[in-house]
Amino acid sequence: MEVNSLAYWDARFDGDWSKNSGNRQTAGFAAMFIDNLPVFLREAFKRGCSLCDWGCAEGEATRALSLSFPSIKAVGVDFSASAVANASARFPANRFLCQDWTSSAQVDGKYDCVFASNVLEHFPNPFDVLWDVLALRAQKYLAIMVPFEEPVVGMCPEHMARFTRSSFPLRHGDWMCAHFRVLEPVPGVFNGRECVVVYTRVKGGAWSLDDVAGGTDAAASREVERLLHENAVMAERVKTAEAQRQVRYEQDKQIIQESSTLKARIARLEADLKTAQESAKCALMESAASKSSLSKCEERLSETSSVLAKS
Repeated sequence: MEVNSLAYWDARFDGDWSKNSGNRQTAGFAAMFIDNLPVFLREAFKRGCSLCDWGCAEGEATRALSLSFPSIKAVGVDFSASAVANASARFPANRFLCQDWTSSAQVDGKYDCVFASNVLEHFPNPFDVLWDVLALRAQKYLAIMVPFEEPVVGMCPEHMARFTRSSFPLRHGDWMCAHFRVLEPVPGVFNGRECVVVYTRVKGGAWSLDDVAGGTDAAASREVERLLHENAVMAERVKTAEAQRQVRYEQDKQIIQESSTLKARIARLEADLKTAQESAKCALMESAASKSSLSKCEERLSETSSVLAKS
C-alpha cells in the first residue's frame, strides 16, 4: 500500500490512528497554533470569519478552534471518508466534509481562512498544493503549521518534504507572508520544532498595515514591532550559532591534525618495532650459530685431550 495514499489513510483512521496517539497529537498542534496566533489573525477570529481546517483528520483542531473562537464558522475537510466519519461521530456539533481538493479543479467552497496543520509535509510538492489548491479557496488568510528543519536522518517516513526558513517566499502573487514563528518541541506532541506561517491576501497588490491588522493600527504596530524584535533576536541567534560553529570547526581541525600526528608517530613506532624484531631475530640466529661452533670446538678439544693422554 502506497504511503499517504487514500487507502493508506483510510486504513490508518480505521486502525491505529488513535492507538498511536494521532488524536492527542492533532489536539496538541491545535493548542500550539492557538497559543501562537499573530495579533491580526486572533482579532479576525474574534470578530468572526469562515475557516476551513483542511486535512482535519478526526476533528480535534476544528473543535478546538470553534471553542476558542465561538464567532468563527469552522468546517473540517479531509479526503478520508473514515476520518470524516470518525470526526462527525466524535464532534457532532461541528461540520465535517469529505472532499479531495487535490484531485479536482472544481472549487467547492471558499473560506476567509484556510488552515492546514501538519499536512503539507505529506506532499512531495507542498507549495504547488499551497498555491494551486489552498490559495484558490482562501479569500483572506492562509495559515499553515509544518515541521521545521526536521532532521534528514530519522525523518518520518510519511513526510515527503522538509521545511526551513528559506522555504517560504515573502510574497507569491497577491499573497504576502505576514507572520512566521518557530515553535520549540512540546513533550507529548512532537519531538521536533514546528513553524507557524500565515499569508494574507494583499488587495490590488498594495501592502498596508490594515491588510494584516484588519484596520486596527495599534494591533498592527504591535505586531510589526514584535516581528522586528523577533528578527533581531533570530539574527543574534544566527550570529551566536555561527560563532559556535566556527569554534567547533577549529576544534575539529585541531583534533584532525593531532590525530594525523598521532597516526604518524604510531607508524614510526610500528616501523621501529618491526626493525627491532628483525634485529632480535638475527641476534638469536647468530647466538645459535655461535653455540653450535662452541660445541664443535669443545668436541675437538676433548678428542685432542684424549689423544694426548694415550701418548
